[in-house]
Amino acid sequence: MMTEPPKPNEVKEARQRAHLSQKDASKLIYTSVNTWNRWETGKYEMPLCEWHLFILLTNEVNKVNKTPSVNPVNELKSIVDDWTEANPYD
Repeated sequence: MMTEPPKPNEVKEARQRAHLSQKDASKLIYTSVNTWNRWETGKYEMPLCEWHLFILLTNEVNKVNKTPSVNPVNELKSIVDDWTEANPYD
């Protein structure tokens, strides 16, 4: 699993491999097309939670991580667990 934000070219290449426009990619993860464009142009770093969600939803896990047979359900659970530990509800 990636622990650093993706580079702008990684964001763009993953979107293109998924055959999505910036508009469709942004809708997929509930963000604006302007924000998506800023991630691809490097004006903002794409937050890891959005990056992980996008690669999971587009079945890009194995292509991005270059690891064989990653289970998307386990990967998402790990992301949620990590976030919950870092952001307790108390």
